[in-house]
Amino acid sequence: RGLRRADEALASCDRALAIDVALVSAHATRAAILKDLGRLDEAVASCERALAVDPQSAPTLSIRGAIAHDMERYEDALADCASALAVQPNFPEALSNRGGVLNALKRYEEALAACDQAIALRPVFPDALYNRGIALSGLERHAEAAVSYERALAIAPDLPMALLSRAGALGYLQRHAEAVADLERALALVPGLGFAKGMLLQSRLHMCDWREFERQRADVIADVRSGKRVVDQRPHRVRRALVGDGDGVRHDARAGHDGMRRARLRHGEV
Repeated sequence: RGLRRADEALASCDRALAIDVALVSAHATRAAILKDLGRLDEAVASCERALAVDPQSAPTLSIRGAIAHDMERYEDALADCASALAVQPNFPEALSNRGGVLNALKRYEEALAACDQAIALRPVFPDALYNRGIALSGLERHAEAAVSYERALAIAPDLPMALLSRAGALGYLQRHAEAVADLERALALVPGLGFAKGMLLQSRLHMCDWREFERQRADVIADVRSGKRVVDQRPHRVRRALVGDGDGVRHDARAGHDGMRRARLRHGEV
């Protein structure tokens, strides 16, 4: 259903551009939709068409910065956010996008300041609240991070990454039952959501909840063996806990439990 709505929105932009090819807002909206669909090269092309008409379009510069972030071109992303803010200093989207890029660079204090500026301008802004939570998690201020994610989810209850990140913060706070609920909700929304299956298994192990352990363990092992990151950006920790150091798979559930207890989540790196 979401994909159909995106296609309809793209078609609407295309109809507007057929009438007026210089309509900057239609190019920018098209770029934002394509970004959300993961069609990043096409999204960049739409931004370039908008900027060819209006090089000072702050919304377009901000969107291009967000696309560069998704492409892991962080310096380009920061430059676009700076350009957008030079045109429009109190632009919440550009400030939030800047915060997201700074989080990716682990510059958490700067990220927090950018997100706080965005939220001061627009208190009901789930993306900025989520990025603020990531910054706080990176600073190991997990209780404050959980509150920021909670505020984001109060506005956008179906934001999978906010659910995933709040679960991580709750794990640090030893609130594992709540973390499990968030992770189950996130996986219901996006069944293949990165890290979620590994985090869910870890949270349940902390609770000594062995229901469906073998199935969940097998799912995580399959992800590890296929090269996916399941809990930590240093996946060898989980690999040792669940797969063992040799070619075989360890079948001792308690040994897996002990290893998983040593594997800590690194929030803000999701």
